[in-house]
Amino acid sequence: MRRYSDEEREFLRMAVPDHSHKEIAAVFNARFSDSPITLAQVKSYIKNNRLNTGRTGRFVKGCKTWNKGLHYTAGGRSAETRFKPGRRPHTYKPIGTETWRSDGYLWRKVADTKPSRFGWRQVHRILWEEANGPIPKDRNVVFKDGDRTNITLDNLMLVSRAQHGVMAKLGLHGGGEAGRTAADLIMTVTARKRGTGHEG
Repeated sequence: MRRYSDEEREFLRMAVPDHSHKEIAAVFNARFSDSPITLAQVKSYIKNNRLNTGRTGRFVKGCKTWNKGLHYTAGGRSAETRFKPGRRPHTYKPIGTETWRSDGYLWRKVADTKPSRFGWRQVHRILWEEANGPIPKDRNVVFKDGDRTNITLDNLMLVSRAQHGVMAKLGLHGGGEAGRTAADLIMTVTARKRGTGHEG
């Protein structure tokens, strides 16, 4: 354990307030070069003698940070690995890319958007709209034979959401026009029982 002379103790008592441990060690070692102390010894002395440094660790009003006005430039090879303007991530897919998803549908990228998921559309819907115009919000395009891989215009038909719900519930997808007609019949019978009407 390091022992301090009375002169050293008095010096530390005067030097501690408003100074950092590094500053205290520097001025102490400049004054007492024959018996220098380390930063760890400064911290230990302050703690053991319950000295108050007066430092809270907060910036006081009017105090300027050491890095104010300085521009940071990373060293090493960081410049080689930075993203550059126009550079695309390795997961980027060009417009026109098609992929089968877990929902069983073929999707095509039609635009570069953020988030990227908004730039993809189901191919069968694109095909229908190219031939028939925009799909109304209350309509769905389904496959007549129920095969989502058979993406041809002749295999597509437009159904209402109500028709789509009945066809899905009763397993009528794949029945083509007959399936849609059966859905209409079921909805008509149900509506009559309830005393209401329906529109396909």
